[in-house]
Amino acid sequence: MVNFSRKLGLVENLFATLHSMGAMIYVNIASIQGVISLDVLRSAMDLLQKRHPLLQVHLQESDDGVSFCADGTLRIPLTAIERQHEQQWLEIAEGELLQKFSGEFDPLCRITLLQAFEQSGQNELIVTFHHAIADGISALHFVHELLSYYQQLAEGSPISPIESLPLLPSLEQLLSRP
Repeated sequence: MVNFSRKLGLVENLFATLHSMGAMIYVNIASIQGVISLDVLRSAMDLLQKRHPLLQVHLQESDDGVSFCADGTLRIPLTAIERQHEQQWLEIAEGELLQKFSGEFDPLCRITLLQAFEQSGQNELIVTFHHAIADGISALHFVHELLSYYQQLAEGSPISPIESLPLLPSLEQLLSRP
């Protein structure tokens, strides 16, 4: 992945400040029927992280302010948990809302797979984002794209070479353009 950085815009900075107080954490949950291969899921996550620049960043503070920084950012964390009871997904989601992103080299996204009791059962994919990089709509697109990559990999379909999308400027910079 390419090393890059960009100073946070006003709204992103607000989200980062609110996150430091325990807010601005977004959780999205997808229910998936059947067997989920952790190896295939991990590969799909890696492809998605390579494609989207905001999945490649962590927050870095300096005298200049806070920036998105890609240098040294780790892979998106994946935790797999075997389901113990039906409402466990809700407990995990509530816990995710309380767990801040570290600010070290961890990306601003993490995934928990709650695995079914039996192979044909229901799994939950619990995806957590820092609100500075995703909202509800983009989280849905993330899950859709992740599952599309998963399906292609699981079926052995060829995947086009992944090129990273450009890092967009801040919202304020986008709105100030003529």
